[in-house]
Amino acid sequence: YEFSDPCTKTEEMFKSIIALVQPHTHRWVSLKITCVRPKHFLSFLDAPAPWLETLSISLPIDDPEPLNGLPNGDIFGGQVPRLRYLELDHVAIPLTSSIYTGLRSLHLISVVFDGTVKDLRAVLRACPHLTILLLESVRIRLSPPMELLPPISLPFLSSQVP
Repeated sequence: YEFSDPCTKTEEMFKSIIALVQPHTHRWVSLKITCVRPKHFLSFLDAPAPWLETLSISLPIDDPEPLNGLPNGDIFGGQVPRLRYLELDHVAIPLTSSIYTGLRSLHLISVVFDGTVKDLRAVLRACPHLTILLLESVRIRLSPPMELLPPISLPFLSSQVP
């Protein structure tokens, strides 16, 4: 007996539509993926997206396959120089990914990272113009016991939720 995991109707629709627009990844400005399991969208996010400003990925809460990050750490080949708004809900892009560089708004919701607090600190340092920071149910799995680290300068931060 072989267990098969068919696409949901939402995933089938997503794959049909994304296949049509994937050749234009280099012109995308905004992308929102909701309720589509990673195995159905990862292969579509490998080309550079030089104009992408907003990225939101929200996985189903009851997703049976945990995602501990994305292959090779970088989506869009690590080439998203204009990305300013990033929202990750139940999906972890490794903290070492270049996707976090230069953000103005970062929302991390119910995310479990493999890494250290120092990795998260490096992400925040790579966003000197960050104005909005939302950290909700964020855990770092491999972090050693907490050590006192110096504060990070985020002079533009106007909204922060612990």
